[in-house]
Amino acid sequence: MEVEVYSRSNEREACGWWMASIKMIKGTFHVVEYLGWDHSYTEIVPVDRLRLKNTNPPINAKTFHRFEIDVPEDLRDYAKVEGVDKEFQKAVRALVCRYVPERGIYKFISKNEMSQKRALMMQDMHFRNLSQKLISKERHFVY
Repeated sequence: MEVEVYSRSNEREACGWWMASIKMIKGTFHVVEYLGWDHSYTEIVPVDRLRLKNTNPPINAKTFHRFEIDVPEDLRDYAKVEGVDKEFQKAVRALVCRYVPERGIYKFISKNEMSQKRALMMQDMHFRNLSQKLISKERHFVY
């Protein structure tokens, strides 16, 4: 069975997760053989230093997509209110949506490159919705 072992190749390096296969189990200790090396190397490790093999692809420069959208001047104070952007974030399928008051923008991070196109298509509707909420709150003096 292939696993990852939290270990290091020498004392001067930081620990990391290394590919290995389990050769034998005795109680809470496992004998593992590290994979991907010229010579075979085995070690006895406790179970708390093991995890299942990670099947996710590694993170690289194309894993996440960042983009920004300008917030209209009249909505910038209201955009500071916590949670007013949550529905917009869900609709564009972004992982993160934050208002940056110093620049007057929404900053997005997404794993989907289509999120930016969705946001550009839906921004007018979102800002119109915010305007209507702001007008309604001003009428009722609840801001």
